[in-house]
Amino acid sequence: MALNTGKSSKLVKDRFNLGNLPITADHVKAMVLHYFRYTRANVYMCCTELEDPFNNCREDVVCREERNGEVLYHSIEVKISESDFKREFWHKQDKHKERGDGRFYDFFYFAVPYELVDFVQDYLAQEMLNYGIFSIGYDEYGELGIKLVQSSPRLERLEREDLVARVDSALCARMSSEVAKLNADVYKLKDGMQETKRQIEFLARGIKLS
Repeated sequence: MALNTGKSSKLVKDRFNLGNLPITADHVKAMVLHYFRYTRANVYMCCTELEDPFNNCREDVVCREERNGEVLYHSIEVKISESDFKREFWHKQDKHKERGDGRFYDFFYFAVPYELVDFVQDYLAQEMLNYGIFSIGYDEYGELGIKLVQSSPRLERLEREDLVARVDSALCARMSSEVAKLNADVYKLKDGMQETKRQIEFLARGIKLS
């Protein structure tokens, strides 16, 4: 799966010999959200930066899936460099215990730029951590894509009667915050573009007059 950057974007990059943009954490999060919402069946709730309702921990991306009448949660940690990846295990040792004490999710993945995949696979194998891995990278047409290179097994999660209600409530609250922020950002972007257009028109008019 790839997100098309458009013919005009490709023409500009080809004409001026511009390379692809460096892959950032925002790129990775966008691709993961797109994958779960549009590629996976029965995934209707996704958000970023979710505060774990049971621990003082933040998950980069969380997606809720319904499967055979059961609610399942996918947690995806985004890493864009080797040092960034290693810090995950320095600061969150409890999170990666064999039993995953207190975790609310059923599946766990790392999502990384394609050049980090081999490093992440080797590290997880060495630490005997059987997690899933997503690879994000550009194809030959300059389109950003995502690939599941290693599936996550089902993990043992926290057993609580109110788990689904607590997590769903946190998901809904976070999704509402993201929608509100995105709408505000869109309006700011539109206003900025209008102002830039206005200034360019005045500048062009001044050049003609001179």
